[in-house]
Amino acid sequence: MAGVQKPAKRLGGMAEALSIAADLGFPAPPAQEDQGSSDKSDDLVRVLRELTVVQRNIANLQVELQGRKDDKNIAHLTHVSEMEKKCESLARITTILKDVIQNKDRIIARLQQPYSLDCIPVEAEYQKQFSELLLKAASDYGALTASVGDFQWSQNFRESPAVWGKCFDRYLLRLLLARASSRPCLQ
Repeated sequence: MAGVQKPAKRLGGMAEALSIAADLGFPAPPAQEDQGSSDKSDDLVRVLRELTVVQRNIANLQVELQGRKDDKNIAHLTHVSEMEKKCESLARITTILKDVIQNKDRIIARLQQPYSLDCIPVEAEYQKQFSELLLKAASDYGALTASVGDFQWSQNFRESPAVWGKCFDRYLLRLLLARASSRPCLQ
């Protein structure tokens, strides 16, 4: 047997598997085919063909669905109604820009005029109270701005609780000094 050379085997597939099984001592299956196994294999082939047809139909539906999704995503670029809306919007913006360009001298002159409180109509009898109210609002706005800054700082504050007390005391002192300086002394 050592001198007898076996014919070259074809690699891959059922032939190779049967050849390996024969080399290991397993007998090859009989060559005769049963009518029952033929029916089963015919049924299997039929089911596999039907499965292939169904898979092909599913793939076609997926392609169509993806196309519709793409159409929906790019409708604002390609559909006529969307393009008409953009044209109308551009026409309105163009009209506004033409008006601005034609009236630019008037707009520049108006912007160069100083802003005055005359623009806020107030009855003559309430003008004194209104000016006091504006002064108080301005000082309260300054304090509010500082408080917002302090609040934002405290949100980022990562020190230990022992340090918090010292910082809070300094904050209260600063707040009291700011309030005292903004209020006139009563006599």
